[in-house]
Amino acid sequence: MNQGPKSVDWLDATLRAPALNQPPQKPKTWFSTALSTLGLSSPQFPPLTPFAHLFDGLHHTTIVLSGLDAAGKSTILRNHISLDQTHAGQDVAIRNPLQHFPVEVVTYPSDIVFLTVDAGGSAPRNYKACERGLIGAGDAIVWVVDASDRDRLVESREELLYRFARTANSEEKYGMKSGIPVLMLINKQDLEQAMSIEEIKQGFGDTSAALNGHPWTMFEMGANPEMNIHRAFSWLADRLMEADNRKGRPKEMSEVSGTMNTFTKP
Repeated sequence: MNQGPKSVDWLDATLRAPALNQPPQKPKTWFSTALSTLGLSSPQFPPLTPFAHLFDGLHHTTIVLSGLDAAGKSTILRNHISLDQTHAGQDVAIRNPLQHFPVEVVTYPSDIVFLTVDAGGSAPRNYKACERGLIGAGDAIVWVVDASDRDRLVESREELLYRFARTANSEEKYGMKSGIPVLMLINKQDLEQAMSIEEIKQGFGDTSAALNGHPWTMFEMGANPEMNIHRAFSWLADRLMEADNRKGRPKEMSEVSGTMNTFTKP
């Protein structure tokens, strides 16, 4: 029987284990070993993209892309976050912490990890435990909302708020780190049946109480996803950098002082 994750050590090992879709590595030769020793071997990562440069200066950071299934998390990972500029996702590693629970991961050279996690649905208990462990490891949450899925808008809202409500409950914590930034990303607005941003705001209602203590904002993908997602993740990178700068300061300079409740439209 599959068991859920028991520690962040288990999670860290899972995320950095060899990927299921990773091609077999070529055996090392004396020549490749010599080049590696001299620091002349081929780079392990492709060149950084303009998007990746948003996170310059950050290290050892985990960003979790979550939301309901089919919201577009994998597409965002491949088309915008991946370093593979052909959008083929050659650097997207697929890992299975549990059977039938694939997690897609992109890692930058500075050990910035992006991973996708589906939320909601009637998943088995051990799957919920795995999702809890993954989200608990996140230094930031990107909640992707499908603007074309009118029937599940309320479900998306409830799943998001459920995780923060559990965090506030001392008897049954969800495991999310306190004060981490939350980026709500409105996706698939180019589809004919997509809801307007006003409808989505109305459907989500006032989330300020549930997200109290967390810097958060909402961005539209809009008609120019490339530009708008750059703006959205620029906001996120700035919040992560601010959190890094606050580490070690007195308690009164906590993440709560950076809380914001804004809606950003391109």
